[in-house]
Amino acid sequence: MNDDLYDISRLVKPVVAKSFLLPWPLDGYTNGSSFFFTDEQVQAVAGAMPVGQVARREGGWQEVVPGKGVRVLAERHINGGTYFRFRKHWDFGAL
Repeated sequence: MNDDLYDISRLVKPVVAKSFLLPWPLDGYTNGSSFFFTDEQVQAVAGAMPVGQVARREGGWQEVVPGKGVRVLAERHINGGTYFRFRKHWDFGAL
C-alpha cells in the first residue's frame, strides 16, 4: 500500500482538457472536478496567461483566484509523477 497521502492515482483518470483561456488542449488527469497537469504544462499555461495570473514560486506554482487573491497550486502525485491542481474557476473541460 502506498503511504503517500498526496498520491491520488486511484482517484483520477487520464483526460484531454481544454479551456477557453488556452488555444491548445492539454493531456492531464481529472477527478471530475479538478484538473492536474505537469510542471512543464503549468509553465506553458503561465506563458499564455496575463503576467502574474499563474507564476512560479519557490517549490511550485501559485495562481491568482478571482475574488480570493493569491493561492498555491496544490501539488499531487499521480502514477509516480508530480502534478499541479487547477480548480473549477479555470473552466477546463474534457474533450
